[in-house]
Amino acid sequence: MATGKSATFQLVELGPGRGTLAGDILRVFSQLGSVLKKCDISIHLVEVSQKLSEIQALTLTEEKVPLERDAESPVYMKGVTKSGIPVSWYRDLQDVPKGNDFP
Repeated sequence: MATGKSATFQLVELGPGRGTLAGDILRVFSQLGSVLKKCDISIHLVEVSQKLSEIQALTLTEEKVPLERDAESPVYMKGVTKSGIPVSWYRDLQDVPKGNDFP
């Protein structure tokens, strides 16, 4: 980033509970302001509990964004943080895209 190249950063959390750790990380990110403008950041949460994923969505995005079940997409919920970072929910770690293959 110091050389001016854009960077891709995927935050992947397994079993994010109530979304507290991801929320704390987002607060730190918000303090980095201009540094983050050079980054392509996305958050990927692996959660099997529907109830916890709803709590995480309220914590991180202040809204639930359920998706219609698409057999081709492993993402079962999406949202965007207050700072504009996309968040996606998966049931299995193997479903999280590698690199720049964001859903």
